[in-house]
Amino acid sequence: MKISLTTLAMSALLFSSAAWPDRIVIVHGAFQNAEAWSAVATLLKAKGHDVAVVDLPGRDAKGDLSKVNLAAYRDAARAVIDAKTEPVFLVGHSFGGFTISNVAEADAAMVKKLIYVAAYVPKTGESMQTLSAMDKNNKFNQQNFVLAPDYSYAEVLEADRGLIFANDGTPEVQAKTTKMLLREPLGPIAEPVTLSAVFVAVPKAYVRTAKDNAISSTLQDMMIERAKIQQVISLDTGHSPFITSPEKSAEAILAAIAN
Repeated sequence: MKISLTTLAMSALLFSSAAWPDRIVIVHGAFQNAEAWSAVATLLKAKGHDVAVVDLPGRDAKGDLSKVNLAAYRDAARAVIDAKTEPVFLVGHSFGGFTISNVAEADAAMVKKLIYVAAYVPKTGESMQTLSAMDKNNKFNQQNFVLAPDYSYAEVLEADRGLIFANDGTPEVQAKTTKMLLREPLGPIAEPVTLSAVFVAVPKAYVRTAKDNAISSTLQDMMIERAKIQQVISLDTGHSPFITSPEKSAEAILAAIAN
């Protein structure tokens, strides 16, 4: 089920009332932290929803990176979800798709729906590294995906950050996005997931980003099709719509919740 922008806006209006507060937990993607989602979180809270954004460990390659893995990401998200005491709508961006998938596998009863935003939807045995290698249409290359000398973290070449993460934004928004990007622990990127029928059974929606230079729309479509995700909301944006188009991002999440 694909939703047009007109339908999206109408749905957001219908379900913006504080009479229907929903618990929404958001997991950011690689090279970012919770701050990247602050504008969307503020918009959703203004509509009466209970919103929390998870800050994953190891941001900017700080702390003991040997302890940072997919299980640590999952547990950080579960700690936020458990504090809600009731099932949540779990949103994941980019690499955050791995985390929300792992949460659903571990604790499906606490997840009303998984909402992937320009995110990886993995299957058993896949890692971010293997899925990214399948993507022949993104703008990452050996020069702009920069590895630490000890291979403990990766970062994106500063000159290409705007192109990859905010190509639909103004020069000012691209500059802001460039400054916000962080170093990413490398270990979890190569770590495969193990998912079962428990994960498969959890309801899912996908917010597709048509101009994405980090996870191409071609790869997004492949993952949507093989995961049999019926609810697809398309945005004419790049990889970080929560920064370049926060209002549209909030509307997309509300539409995913409403259906």
